[in-house]
Amino acid sequence: MNEPGLVTISMNELRRVKVIESVVEGRLSGVRAAEQLGLSERQVSRLKRRFEVSGAAGLVSGRRGKPGNRQFSMSLRARVIAIIRERYADFRPALACKPPHEHTTTSPRPRRLRTTIKQRAPLRPPHRLPVHAISTTPPPTPA
Repeated sequence: MNEPGLVTISMNELRRVKVIESVVEGRLSGVRAAEQLGLSERQVSRLKRRFEVSGAAGLVSGRRGKPGNRQFSMSLRARVIAIIRERYADFRPALACKPPHEHTTTSPRPRRLRTTIKQRAPLRPPHRLPVHAISTTPPPTPA
């Protein structure tokens, strides 16, 4: 965790802080900063204002630590996992992610559903080929 007064930022955000700091100090124009950061001049002026008010912490992404927009709701996740455990417990995740569409009103994407299943619902273990014992002694020579 962070101590008070410390901010955790990504490398991209650190680069952004350095460029905006140069703009605030007058060493770099807003147009040049926009080119370097791949942003519009208007966005650079917004970042400059946020930097002047909040410092480096103002340039950190506001989405950090929040759940993604495309995440399943907890109730849908619980319903899907319950259906899978009840009806498809002997399936592997790749197969188990297809049938729940029949039983739910919303149909989650199969890849995201497969990830959820792997994390939450212990299903049949992956198929493993049997291991055969191999003799380390040479075969007998025919006489």
